[in-house]
Amino acid sequence: MEKKIGKKAVALGLSMTMLSGQIASSLTLLSAQETDNLEDYSDTTKMRSIDTLDANAVTVDKNFNVSPLYDIENNELLLPRIKGYKVEVFGSDNKATISLDGKVTRPLVTQTVKLLYKITNESDGTFITTETNAMIKIPAKETDVNGENSKPQVIPELREWVAGDGEVDLTNSRIVLGTEKFREAAKTFKADYEDLTGRDIEIVTGDGKNLQKGDIFIGEATDETMLGDEGYYMNVGGENANQDYVEIKAIHNTGALYGTISILQILKQDTTGQNNISKGLVKDYPKFEQRGMMFDVARKWIPMEYLQDLTKQMSWYKLNMLSLHLSDNDIWNGLSTENGRNGDPEGWFRLESERFPELNQNSDGYDRGEYYTKEEFRNLQYNSMDLGIDVIPELDTPGHALAYTRAWPGSQRGDNSKYLDAKNSDNLEKVKELFSEYIEGYNGGEPTFVGPNVNIGTDEYKSGTATDKEAFRAYCDALLKHVKSLRKEPVFWGSLTENNGSTPVMSDATMFAWYQGYANAKQSLDAGYKIISMEDMEVYIVPGGGYYSNQFGRAEYLYNNWLPNKNSGWAGNNAPDAHPGVMGGQFAVWNDFAGNGISVQDISYRIQHNLYTIAQKTWAGTQAKDEGKSYDDVKQLANTLGDAPNADFLYEIDEKISNNEVIKLDDVAVNKITNGVDITSNTNVSENAAGKNGNGLRFNGGSSYLTTELKSAGFGWTSSMWINPSADGILMEGKTGTLRLENGKLKYDVENYTHTFDCNIENGKWTHIALTGTFEGVSLYIDGEKFDSLIGKPFPNWNNNSGCNSWNGTYPTNDKGQRTQRYYETLMLPMEVIGSKENSVTASIDELNIYNKVLTDAEIAKLAGTQAGVEYENLALGKTVTASGQETATWTPDKVVDGDTTSNNSRWSSNYSDEAWLTVDLGKGQNVNNIKIFWEAAYGKKYKILVSEDNENWQEVYNEENGTGGIKDIKFDMKENIRYVKFQGVQRTAASDGVKYGFSFYEMEVYGDKTAGDYERQNVALDKAVEVGNYHSASTEGDRSGSKAVDGDLDSRWEFDLNNTNTNFIKIPLANDEDVDKVVIKQMVWGGANRITKYRITAVNGDQETEILPEASFDGGDIDSANKIATKVIELGQTVKADAIKIYLTPKAAGPDDLVNIREIELYGTKAKDETPVDPVITREHTKISQSTMSASASSEHPNVGSEGLASMAIDGNSGTWWHTNWSNPVALPQSITLDLHEIKTIGKYTYLPRTGAGNGTISKYTLESSIDGVNYTKVAEGTWEVNVAEKVVEFAPTHARYIRLTALQGVGGFASAAELNVYKTDAKLKSDLQQLVDESEKIDLDGYIASSTIKYQTAIETAKKLLEKEPTEKEIAQASKAIQAGLSALDSLGDKTALVELYEANKDLIEANYVKGSFKDFTKSMEAAKSIIDSSEEIGQKEINKARDAINEALEGLISIVELREKIALGGIYDITDMTAASGDELTLRLANAVKVIADENATRNQVEIALYRLDIAIEEIEVDTTALSQLINRLDNKELYTSSSWDTFMIVLEAARSALNSSEISVITNARLALLEAEENLVIKAEASVMAALQDLVSQADSLNSEDYTAESWQGYSDLIAKARVLLADLDDASQVEAVDLVTQITMYDLIEKETSEVNTQALKIAVELAKEVSETDLEDVVPAVVTEFKAALLEAEETLKNPNNQTKVDASFNRLAQAMHMLSFIKGDKTELIKLIDKINGLNSQDYITNSWDSMQLVLKEANDVVADENALKDDVARTYDSLVRAFINLRLKPNRDLLQDLINKVENLDRANYTVESWNSLEIALIQAKTTLADENATVEDIMQAETILKNTVDNLVVVNPVDPNLPAEAVKPGNTATDIQQSATKTGDDVSLQAFLLASGAALGAMLISRKKRKED
Repeated sequence: MEKKIGKKAVALGLSMTMLSGQIASSLTLLSAQETDNLEDYSDTTKMRSIDTLDANAVTVDKNFNVSPLYDIENNELLLPRIKGYKVEVFGSDNKATISLDGKVTRPLVTQTVKLLYKITNESDGTFITTETNAMIKIPAKETDVNGENSKPQVIPELREWVAGDGEVDLTNSRIVLGTEKFREAAKTFKADYEDLTGRDIEIVTGDGKNLQKGDIFIGEATDETMLGDEGYYMNVGGENANQDYVEIKAIHNTGALYGTISILQILKQDTTGQNNISKGLVKDYPKFEQRGMMFDVARKWIPMEYLQDLTKQMSWYKLNMLSLHLSDNDIWNGLSTENGRNGDPEGWFRLESERFPELNQNSDGYDRGEYYTKEEFRNLQYNSMDLGIDVIPELDTPGHALAYTRAWPGSQRGDNSKYLDAKNSDNLEKVKELFSEYIEGYNGGEPTFVGPNVNIGTDEYKSGTATDKEAFRAYCDALLKHVKSLRKEPVFWGSLTENNGSTPVMSDATMFAWYQGYANAKQSLDAGYKIISMEDMEVYIVPGGGYYSNQFGRAEYLYNNWLPNKNSGWAGNNAPDAHPGVMGGQFAVWNDFAGNGISVQDISYRIQHNLYTIAQKTWAGTQAKDEGKSYDDVKQLANTLGDAPNADFLYEIDEKISNNEVIKLDDVAVNKITNGVDITSNTNVSENAAGKNGNGLRFNGGSSYLTTELKSAGFGWTSSMWINPSADGILMEGKTGTLRLENGKLKYDVENYTHTFDCNIENGKWTHIALTGTFEGVSLYIDGEKFDSLIGKPFPNWNNNSGCNSWNGTYPTNDKGQRTQRYYETLMLPMEVIGSKENSVTASIDELNIYNKVLTDAEIAKLAGTQAGVEYENLALGKTVTASGQETATWTPDKVVDGDTTSNNSRWSSNYSDEAWLTVDLGKGQNVNNIKIFWEAAYGKKYKILVSEDNENWQEVYNEENGTGGIKDIKFDMKENIRYVKFQGVQRTAASDGVKYGFSFYEMEVYGDKTAGDYERQNVALDKAVEVGNYHSASTEGDRSGSKAVDGDLDSRWEFDLNNTNTNFIKIPLANDEDVDKVVIKQMVWGGANRITKYRITAVNGDQETEILPEASFDGGDIDSANKIATKVIELGQTVKADAIKIYLTPKAAGPDDLVNIREIELYGTKAKDETPVDPVITREHTKISQSTMSASASSEHPNVGSEGLASMAIDGNSGTWWHTNWSNPVALPQSITLDLHEIKTIGKYTYLPRTGAGNGTISKYTLESSIDGVNYTKVAEGTWEVNVAEKVVEFAPTHARYIRLTALQGVGGFASAAELNVYKTDAKLKSDLQQLVDESEKIDLDGYIASSTIKYQTAIETAKKLLEKEPTEKEIAQASKAIQAGLSALDSLGDKTALVELYEANKDLIEANYVKGSFKDFTKSMEAAKSIIDSSEEIGQKEINKARDAINEALEGLISIVELREKIALGGIYDITDMTAASGDELTLRLANAVKVIADENATRNQVEIALYRLDIAIEEIEVDTTALSQLINRLDNKELYTSSSWDTFMIVLEAARSALNSSEISVITNARLALLEAEENLVIKAEASVMAALQDLVSQADSLNSEDYTAESWQGYSDLIAKARVLLADLDDASQVEAVDLVTQITMYDLIEKETSEVNTQALKIAVELAKEVSETDLEDVVPAVVTEFKAALLEAEETLKNPNNQTKVDASFNRLAQAMHMLSFIKGDKTELIKLIDKINGLNSQDYITNSWDSMQLVLKEANDVVADENALKDDVARTYDSLVRAFINLRLKPNRDLLQDLINKVENLDRANYTVESWNSLEIALIQAKTTLADENATVEDIMQAETILKNTVDNLVVVNPVDPNLPAEAVKPGNTATDIQQSATKTGDDVSLQAFLLASGAALGAMLISRKKRKED
């Protein structure tokens, strides 16, 4: 019989057979249309996703920045996917949160991470790396810590902080060490803690489980893999911040150390005793890997002790890289003629070499001595490693190589001894040997370079020729590879841009990028080099140098502008954030000026700010600034943190010092300052010796000294004493130098320098000496008078052939007027030892005082007992000077009153005449009694001093008869009302050559009874609204506008740009009754450098300017170097009344540092009396009105040009855009901009933010008006604004307004502009405020509002009116004001519904099924509310309508589309898991299940939808094909002989296509081929069997023997038709169908061929039938259904009875037919119900409570049908089999309610496993299985199979865990025998060879009966 296979119309059903019931039921929601036509979804409803991007639709280039997704449930980063490409993480700017391999660690504080991608073309392997950041926000991990403690302040900034409450007291602490890995960190912390606090602390070991109060646990972060070596957790108060101990957890010793440093910095700020630290959680880690400084230790000898201190200070700021430049030479020739080489250049090699000892020798072959031994350099590196610092040694070649060329004759390039010849292979080999010596060790010795990095140099090598350039490149390449071969990471300067060429240079190296001309940073980065940024103009410090921007560093600029990947060194082509090749940054210290007096203390002072600033920017980037900290904030914090514990960097005084008094010694060796420094010992110093004033101390020479607990007080100190010496010796000695007395001269030694004051301290005489020291130098005072200052002195023995003279810039000059490099003579006062341990001075000392500040001249005079400590004003300073003549155009008379007492060019040299004279005009009558003359070498032998009131009548006050030069201090009785002071020459002094030059002196100072600072009158400039012609608007360091010159703050400053062409002036307005007679200009100076050359002062009245003082030279005035202030006092000589004073300042020519800074300008005169009653300070409450509720219009606006133009740009919340009046077609001011608040509000504050840079349009004069109706305006404010970038704030009495108009009356360039405008609601505070609001209520026309909306406002006004009838309290006023504001807000006009209707109509047809239900509920709610308003016939206010419209828009924004996810589910359902591997099928099933779960979740988030879509897309894309089912189907159907030829020919086409499909890897091809084959199978026709065809042939043959005449015509025609069909079928046996053949046999056999009527009854056929029937036994009938048996027996009985009396042919035939039919029905076999009954019984024994309801109910329906079949005794075999099969299936589908205990127990056991014991891969698999198991356990609908499967998977994963350190690695691993993971589904069919004996009997019987019938008919015919 033919086999039938049902068509599989949609593969979706099959693919879902492995899904849970929930998924299957959910998927039924997908309509056939959605399944079959995925394009029906509207693109407008699709969510943007990153599932798989079409490479043709997106641009795959360096700007690709599609953000990834973060799957919070699986803690996984999901990267964008592009067809044909592989996307990986290339860079991350927060590797502690997202690593470079894409792993995620949840932060303590939510982090937005910037990423870069590597995108690889999978077809050819090529790749690009992106340069535009993708952004992803990683949420903070959950914690119960939620306190209010402020974030601890440390440097660098803590990256993450979660605040707790309370503090941990560390007074009694222990260090509990959790791992020996961190032993060094613990030891360092112990020593530093004890040094900082003075308290002992012990180290104990422990696991951190039983910590005591105050303990500091240092342990390993065992569950953390991404902290890096330097990251750490600091849990103050434990993991929940609620304990009384601290935990530090890290991966590496360095991270642990950094955690302890943070603790120490916090403790140092605790002013209560350095005990407490605020509770909270810290996660800290660096932004950049390399952070530090480069130090030139070649050109200047740096003691190893200093390097140890330096590394300690660097570690204090978490800097980790110290690059040491160990070899170099003079840039020029020697600066001094006494450098040992007669001015020739010198080279230095600072590291001991055994292979090339000549490198350590000078040109005479003697060992220089000043180099580091290998051992001490090695120890430096090891000690630094313990501090987290990598010391990178550098040997610089082939440039900077004088030390090498001197040691290796013939090695130089051409005639340049500073270059090694890179073409000389011997040079390369020697340098290689040198590196090998240090890296590998020499002759079996220890290596010297023990760190990971080594710098090969290659700096500044100008090759010239192409050949030399290629040679240089080859040289670099060879050295880099050599160092790499020695297992070190090579570092170099590069110079590859300067030496461009074709020779490749190894790129697996780190490059110091310092200047684009030598090595282009971006090109180098793109070439694969790692970059450490150190751009010279920003980070180079050259102590004593003037050719970089600042030898003290540019810390403020760096803080505000610099990052390693963003600075001027990238030449406008910055590296992108997160680029892994940008390793970090460093600053550099270059000691270019060898021998210039600079000491290591000077270096510390210069680098201090760069240290903490570079630390801040490389560790935390811009975080501190972003959190609102200014540079000054960080600077102040650094000042508080000071020196690191156990380090002498700036010699900070740790003790609490009062009034800057450090030491006071008198008669005994005990400090008289209670809060001062202790004297710790006395050796051979006599107490109570005879002193100057009572008793003192006696130092007895030799070993005679006191020791203190302080080494030095740093820079900024004063030391004074009375001394009566007997013999020379040392006064003080210590680490910072030596102070000594020698032959009456005071000297101090610092390092290798000796500095001398050429004084005469006489033995046997009491002399008061005082010294002050700053970073500029030292000043000496003798008996209260300044003797000399060793500041700014010329370089001694200057080599005029040095080559330095040819440089541009400002340098001091020597005695010949030639420029020299400055010489530094500084001293940090040594205080370790007072006296000396070996060579003490012999002297009596009284009143020894030491201060950690620089005292003023007056304070020093007071200590000396002179002038009673009063500082008097120099009356001559800056006054008008006239003279008889001058020697040169440079040495002019005005120089004697410029405040400079030492500079060569700041002096007067007279005409060559003994009668030469000079007169100073004091400007007005003054009392005078003291004149000082500071002589130059050409002093006067004889001269007179005269004074006068009128410049005509002179009075002599002094007559010199034998002058000796120096400083002449002339004192006389007070002379009153003196205006003129005159020097009158009498006789000049001859020089050594006999020539008499002119009289020459530096300064003439005039003093009287006027004290300094006693200006008699007040500063009338203070806080005035000034106008300036120029200011540095682009400054990123702070506000540098003109207002800072009159704010009374010396720390702020007005800064103007020398390169700006605008006139440099400041105009200061005066009130009507103010006047001025004196101007004081306080300039900020660096290194004593005045930057103003001329000045001019005018009086301004209206538009007229009147000159007060004509243009004159400006000398800077009196310079206070310590505080960087030069004060210039200008007496006007008259009292000036005017509208304003205008001061013009002409700066020096522009140079590399082209800014002038004015700290303050003061005008002294009569201060205006303000007669206006002073109102109490009013602080009103303001609330900013959202800009989004406003609109803006302007009287003029420029068409939008990028960032400026339209009025709307002033209220867009973006300060980078601004409104600007039209400049293409300019219109004159005034012009205005009006803000419409769109409802009346009570306002009282308005702010105006100028455009960036305060450029064109910045408003300087304005009016501000308000209006209720937009027509009638009232002025609320007017005034002037200073032109700067600061936000301007205008406050005024609260007023009602809807419109507020700002009118620009004056603006920069004649334009108006505004970056941001804001308006504030303001509550009334005063009674007058409330009265104004009530008065203004009359202006509001309430008729324009809905009556019901006015009630609240009217009530509030009436209440306010009643309140005003009394004296209301401030609280009542505020309440009334708020009520009025609420009433105003309630006012609402009749609304226009048009926009709402349009919005509603546009969105009413959105389909709910396309969105997450929860998001659609909100949308539906907003739409229903809108519809209610739309349909309402009542009056609806506009505000209510707008509210409804806004609600819809907000809901639309919140709609989360699931269309694309549903599409993807449908697409996934099309694929048949039959044709997939088990793994990919399981994955697809899992992802489909999750996707359906997300869709079913009405609260699903957008992120969840996107992740589900992403993962499902991957599952679909990564389907792996399994052709097993297709192969089996092909094999089963490939049987040509079984089917008819015509059906086989058609089927064969499909079969061949299926065979071809086996070679495809596409799931759709395989599935389609299999389905097509199944469909084609339905059309296969089984070929007729030979026996059937034989039977048919017999019937045809029998028919041929019949005579048609014997039968009725009608019956014969039917019979003939059947025989004709049989003949056709027999004609083509190959195409004969089994079905047709059997059917014809049956039809012919059963056909009722009717004979024509005859009289004879023919019983032959009936007899044969009876005979055949009797052959059927009872056994044969046992399996036949009872009804058929009954009928068969009845038919047989009837036939037998008929034969007994055969008298009627019709009756005989009827009996025959009945019996024949009954015999035919014997094939109806009854079903065997045994198994069915057993199954029913088994099911009846089940308990319904044990099973899931829906599966039980389904089974009950089938059970009822089965019981019916059992009850039916006539049920056929097929019926029984079908019913049994259905019941079995229902029974199988029963789902037990699962027992979850075993799974829960297994989960508990897994969670107790320690992940540290297993490999990452195996543990990750376990974690995934654990998550799945937990999910299944929590699923209420989970079946037993679900639970068991989860249990099996979890158990198998546990079994597959791989131990990290097996106990016995030799034991063989146990083989894992995986069980079956899926059920094979096979399709079967009935075989042609089945037992069909009854069928055969039927066919045979049919044929026999047919033959009998035919023969019967034949006999009848006969």
